[in-house]
Order: sequence, then structure tokens, then C-alpha cells
Amino acid sequence: MVLLFFKVKIIEEFVHLPDQNAFRVSRFSDVVLDYPMHHHAHFYELTLTIGVSGVRVVGDDTASFTKVDLVLMAPGIPHCWRDHGVKVRDEDQEVIVIHFSDQLFGGQLKWKHYAVIKKVLDQSRYGLELKGKVLEQAAALMSGIHAEASFEDYVRLISVLQLFKPENQPRRLCSEGYSFESKQGESKMEKVYAYIQDHYQRKLSIAEVAAQVHMSPGAFSHFFKKRALKSYTDFVMELRLGRATRLLQYTDEPISKIAYHSGFQNISHFNRSFRKRIGNTPFDYRKEMKRLM
Repeated sequence: MVLLFFKVKIIEEFVHLPDQNAFRVSRFSDVVLDYPMHHHAHFYELTLTIGVSGVRVVGDDTASFTKVDLVLMAPGIPHCWRDHGVKVRDEDQEVIVIHFSDQLFGGQLKWKHYAVIKKVLDQSRYGLELKGKVLEQAAALMSGIHAEASFEDYVRLISVLQLFKPENQPRRLCSEGYSFESKQGESKMEKVYAYIQDHYQRKLSIAEVAAQVHMSPGAFSHFFKKRALKSYTDFVMELRLGRATRLLQYTDEPISKIAYHSGFQNISHFNRSFRKRIGNTPFDYRKEMKRLM
């Protein structure tokens, strides 16, 4: 892979396919999820994470993920997975990433036998996530795909893609209105995401972020909510609470320190926000997680 770095650490990642291979399989067992927001101009991506948890950003969707997570994305969707720098050493961890272009199918997408695949690839412009038993089936198939990308691996890949069909109700990640209508809009939103990711663990006002794209706080608030379909405050809160829940699960740090390291300025605000979103106090949440784990 050749990485092209922009001024704000947004990466357009170019995928190089080995000679005579129609798709690329990358497997990682030493998992470190700290890669910045990036996208692929010409390649679809399937990402399977096993035994890892954190926060996943795909387009304008921000969500927590844990245990087993599988997402299909079309070319051009900015994305990143973050584990908040908290490593879990007592679980088997693996990340499998498959990149492929629509040339993988040649003219076959016109055939009726590939109608489902064509529909899946079209819907992947939203980013698609599998859940439940279908996720288990897809994860088992994808785990069996090897780096040599043999014909048998090609068949498994087709089978994985078929499981994203509408009948299985994959969850759309990006909103209907999410799009980068122009290079200017794309640059602004990517710059905003990158800046928030780099600074959300401290006090971060909307005015400071708005200044990065030369907008007033009022105009920026409208701009952000229109594209993310959630307010700036809610977006930052999701990132902070995602880090806090992981620290509560896998460290013995005092709750007051976890609040501070997650970007909260005082413990009372942290407790109120945590209980409102998670449904429990940080103390009781940690106690319950330790019981379950």
C-alpha cells in the first residue's frame, strides 16, 4: 500500500493488488486500532474484527463495536476503527481486511446469477453492518479466506457478500443524506472529523473546531448536523463515552481519572452523561462488567 498524507492527517489509501490477484486479503493478529480517518478511491472494503472493541466511524455513523464486527464499504467512504489505546490481552484478537474493485466480477454483474451481488455493492455506498446469526455465518466464511486468494477463497468471498443481501436486513451505517457533494465539502468534513479525533480528550469548544474550517459557530453547527445527522455535542459525547466505557471495562484506573482522560472536565458531568447514555453509573457499570467478564 502507498499512503498519501494530507495536511490534516486524512489519508487516501491506495491498495496494491498482488500480480494476478483479483482481491487482497490482509490479516492482523497484533491488533492496534489507531489508524487515522482514511478512504479508498477505487476499492471496496470488508473489515472483520474479532475480540476487539472500541469506536467505529464510517461516514457519518459513529458506533461502538465489540467482540465480532463486520462491515462492507464502497469506495470513497471515510472510515476508521479506534480502540482508544486500551489493549485487551486476555482475548484472541484478529482483524481481517479484504479489498477488491468491481473489476473482480468483470461483466458478470450483468448476469442474473449476480443480481444479488450487484444490489449489495450498490447498497454498500451507505456502509453495511451485519448482525445476529448472519454475522456469525459471514465471520466464519471470512475467517476461512486466505492471503493467497485462491479460487476457493473467491467463492467464500462471494458467499460473504451474498449475506449482505436486503433480505438479511444489514444495517445501513451512513445516512441517506450523507454525501460529499464537492471537493470543498469533502475536505471540510474530513478535516473536522480528524480534528475532533485528535482533540476530543480535552475541552473542545464548537468555536475551536469551527475555526479549523473558517466558519462561525452557528454556521458550523448547521453544517455539521446536516452532514452527520447529529449535533456536534452528541458526536463528541459518543467518542468520549466510548473511551470511558472501555477504560472502565479493562483498567483499574480511578473513575475520576477515566473521566478526565476521556475529555470530561468534572466528575459530576461525567456521571450524569454516562448514566443518561448508558443507563447506569460508571461505578455500577464497571462492577457489572467485572461480574460478566
